[in-house]
Amino acid sequence: MVDPILYVSQCPVCDQGLVRIRTFSQLSHLYSICQCDECDASWTSPTLAQRISRIDVDRMASECTSSHWSSLEEVCLFGWAGFIHPNQRINGIENK
Repeated sequence: MVDPILYVSQCPVCDQGLVRIRTFSQLSHLYSICQCDECDASWTSPTLAQRISRIDVDRMASECTSSHWSSLEEVCLFGWAGFIHPNQRINGIENK
């Protein structure tokens, strides 16, 4: 089964993309940020209160072994499941 596209909101910067949660892994540690899938605007958390510069995101990516859009399991691990947009269906269950 394909993982659902989990997103927090529509991007407030470009108004085109979805703000999704991205996981970075470095050895046995996982880190996450929120990032627009269209313009790459990034934030430190799903509250979208603090932006991260493109330079910092690129540095973080270069220091990590991999990055990908977060799975539902990872979103729950970070404690961010409550920020997933409420109109999505996750594994057949409405998140409202």
